[in-house]
Amino acid sequence: MKTENVKTLADAALAGDVQCTRALLDAGADVHDQNDLALCYAANRGHVEVLKLLIDHGADVHAGHDEPIQEAAASGQIECVKALRDRGVAICANDDVALVAAVASNQVAMVQFLLQNGARVHARCEEAMRTAAKRGYTSMVEVLIQNGADWHAQGDEPLIRAARNGFTEIVKLLLKAGEQLRISRDEAWREAVSNGHTDVARMLIDYDAGRS
Repeated sequence: MKTENVKTLADAALAGDVQCTRALLDAGADVHDQNDLALCYAANRGHVEVLKLLIDHGADVHAGHDEPIQEAAASGQIECVKALRDRGVAICANDDVALVAAVASNQVAMVQFLLQNGARVHARCEEAMRTAAKRGYTSMVEVLIQNGADWHAQGDEPLIRAARNGFTEIVKLLLKAGEQLRISRDEAWREAVSNGHTDVARMLIDYDAGRS
């Protein structure tokens, strides 16, 4: 976006234009316009200096139920998350909305950062693990397991969802991580078969055969 096309504070934030953002603020632009949209844009795009400038001019770091940190996490903007944290936003704000957003966007590095800095891996009934498993994010599932996520969440939902969607590597990870209930393995097998994932179905059969 070219500076001459910037007309609003949100436009300037989206473009990462510090000079234009400052000029608009000095001219009286409403930093809270559209529920602090400029701050959310800066967080999402990783424009740290713009983000800091907006906050220094009174932007609400908790706007929209902590939307700024959610936007930063979803787009993998670690420096923006740090800046928001340094200005009073808890890493686990709004029931770990940042962690949930980062997992949903498959931002592995961001999830590692969040978990190392206070995010709760078990938040929202293991939503992070359940989301990663059902979407097929293998590396994310590994990171969550390493950080103590419960692979039995909601009646072994991660295993059942992974089997339903044919995510062989995730099924393998979950079986390796620890004992799954037999009733859950049976349901996972049925889901795999009914959805044509014969490789997953075979893996589950082999797993049970190896235990007998």
